[in-house]
Amino acid sequence: MAKNITISYKSGHWFAAVQTEREVEVPKHPNTSMVGVDVGIAKFVTLSTGEIISPKNSFKAKAKKLARYQRAMARKQKFSKNWQ
Repeated sequence: MAKNITISYKSGHWFAAVQTEREVEVPKHPNTSMVGVDVGIAKFVTLSTGEIISPKNSFKAKAKKLARYQRAMARKQKFSKNWQ
């Protein structure tokens, strides 16, 4: 069903614009196993299924190595080639 029709004449040509209205179904995702994800502060990730995923704490694994490199940098002259 046409809702609005506009006819115009520009540069020696006629143009017609037709606006219509129709009902469109809301698309549904074919996947039936959807999971909601909540990223929080107290718990890293909580899924809508109730599963809780803890963070992979990579800092703990690298803390000793970082401390050694920081001590080495503290003994170097700032902005020297060896510091860079």
